[in-house]
Amino acid sequence: MILEVVQKVVVRLGADGSRGTIAVALTGATSAFSDAVALLRQLILDGFQLQLAFSPAARSLYRDGVLEKLAGFPHVSELDDSQWLSELKRARMVVVPLLTVNSLSKLALLVADTLPLNIALHALFLGKPVLVAVDGVHPDDPDRRRLGLEAKNSALRAAVLDRLGILARYGCVLCDLRSLREKILQATEALESPALAWQAPGFGQESPWPSHRVITAADVRYLSQTKGLLSIPVGVRLTPLAREIAQQYGVHLEGIDSHFNQEEWS
Repeated sequence: MILEVVQKVVVRLGADGSRGTIAVALTGATSAFSDAVALLRQLILDGFQLQLAFSPAARSLYRDGVLEKLAGFPHVSELDDSQWLSELKRARMVVVPLLTVNSLSKLALLVADTLPLNIALHALFLGKPVLVAVDGVHPDDPDRRRLGLEAKNSALRAAVLDRLGILARYGCVLCDLRSLREKILQATEALESPALAWQAPGFGQESPWPSHRVITAADVRYLSQTKGLLSIPVGVRLTPLAREIAQQYGVHLEGIDSHFNQEEWS
């Protein structure tokens, strides 16, 4: 009875599933777990349907907990691994709210030996948006620092950042968890709007910026005349004023865009 009441209430709040399906790839990461579950709830209230794909580690660690916390919310199901490709094709995008260093390394090497990695990799092949929260792997993540896992060894730190850069070059949109919902809504808008057709970072037209170039405010003003979404390649730096001008002109910046130090992602 209580679950039925909850379901009726959340539907009235906007959880009607009308915005399409998001395939959620859940690895065994536990950093910011509560925030990740809160994001899933909010996405349902935003009108999305969620199909959850658990890795073996995630299934063992928190599958039951996630389903319990989403109990009463409509439009939540587990992705059928026997029908993964057809279900992936129906999904609008793949979202990875929890990422482990193990999964990061495998995906960078095109290894897809779990269901979450399989759908993330093949979503890239299909040209679908793949949005990844990097909190659990980035050396500057507060939770990793609190646990003493911030990669004090410079070579180890560089290896992690290099793998993140590879994902960005594959076309993943990388951000922190607190920005993930905004990125999902932007990607949805781009998919729905002819004027902002989704263009995966790293795909399509060659970047107008050579490697290690600095994008200035003048560049953004010029490019804003013809583009509503700019992909920022790995190794290219964006000045603070250029970022402000992009916001002023309503230009979406996609690629490596988070509260972490962008200059390291090269």
